[in-house]
Amino acid sequence: MRKTVVVALLCWLASAVSAQLLYRVSGNGLQKSSYILGTYHFAPITMVDSIPGLHQALESVGQVYGELEEVLDITTASDAATMQKMMQAMMMPDSVKLSSLIDPYHYQGIDSLLKSTLGLTMMMAEMSHLSPIALSTMLEVALTLQQQPDFNPEQQFDGYFLRYARDKGMPAKGLETVDEQIAIMYKGMSLERQAQLLMCLYDNLPSQKKMTDGVLTAYFSQDLERLEQAMDEKTGTYCDNTPEEENRLIYDRNARWVEQMPAIMAEKPTFFAVGAGHLPGERGVLQMLRRAGFTVNGVKP
Repeated sequence: MRKTVVVALLCWLASAVSAQLLYRVSGNGLQKSSYILGTYHFAPITMVDSIPGLHQALESVGQVYGELEEVLDITTASDAATMQKMMQAMMMPDSVKLSSLIDPYHYQGIDSLLKSTLGLTMMMAEMSHLSPIALSTMLEVALTLQQQPDFNPEQQFDGYFLRYARDKGMPAKGLETVDEQIAIMYKGMSLERQAQLLMCLYDNLPSQKKMTDGVLTAYFSQDLERLEQAMDEKTGTYCDNTPEEENRLIYDRNARWVEQMPAIMAEKPTFFAVGAGHLPGERGVLQMLRRAGFTVNGVKP
């Protein structure tokens, strides 16, 4: 749950020798190569021109997979229903009040912080029906946007690829369903643990901002190893994600995706766009695909 960098810095870092966000997957019976790209919610859409080989990779595939079929259009009944389902998942039971989960000191402090970051009034009074995890997410997004004041949420890098596929008439699909993501993101821990992590976020704002800075710099430098290090920083307290929480949020998902990917790639050459934090490490998607018999190499200019 743990992200401006000026354009000149972004371009300079992206040229580093170790820079790599796009990977080719081949071998193990595949007739044509597929590709995996590490994305980031707060990267600008201009990143598409900063990654060597990205356009060529997109032009060579027959379908695109994201984590979720997430380009939603509220003017359609099905997408409106999906968004309603996701909003409902962010609510607490009517019988539970946020003030019963958070002590007065944190309640008032988080209220002030949300007001200052989102520029709204009567924040907690109006949003006390939201779960602590939903409030944590809102707060993390607001803090990140403060560090990237020029970022336009309507022009997100990670939303580009499904839109590209649909514009080209290609299948645009997801590795997870909406129900699966709801279970992972909003239903995977108790309200008490959610409240504990929300209070931890408030108590550790300087380290949160430092971690966010580290993730931003690592991503824009396209350095997955550095990104992994930034995301793995620990405080040594109960504020850290437990191994079970890390498995639910990252590693179990990686395993489920890698289980699906061979059949998907055998059907059609595929462009996968998933969060960059899922790619590195021994339990990351890249290494798991290698262990499954595929050749996975960075795409070079």
